[in-house]
Amino acid sequence: WRDAFKMTFVRDPFRRAISAFMHQGHEQSGWRVTTGNVGAFLRGELGAVAGTFHCDNYQIRRIAPPRVVAKLDAGESLTDDDIQSALDQYNLVGTLEKRDQSLVLMKLLLPMMELRDIAEVPSDVGWGSTDAYGIQR
Repeated sequence: WRDAFKMTFVRDPFRRAISAFMHQGHEQSGWRVTTGNVGAFLRGELGAVAGTFHCDNYQIRRIAPPRVVAKLDAGESLTDDDIQSALDQYNLVGTLEKRDQSLVLMKLLLPMMELRDIAEVPSDVGWGSTDAYGIQR
């Protein structure tokens, strides 16, 4: 396991929280999009719908070592060293917001991969004069 290439993808925590507000707060609950409402949502002050899910970065709980998760459970603030210890468990931590760049970086770190292993096939590619990757035959 120690020699395995370990990678994960996360979302930008702020963008994830804003996305949650737009989906749960605005679209589902009808809250107006104001800085006050967004702030209250992120602090978990808008009742059961908001809860504390949005002010607790659950992503770090999934990738961090147990001692860091224990600090979160105890309500302690994380230090830069705590965050670094979570990142150090992986060879690559990509972000969904920079997915293409993260995949190119993965290709650079794993030279046995071919570009077609990470290339996204255009959805409008036909099977006539182009191959599965949209390249002229």
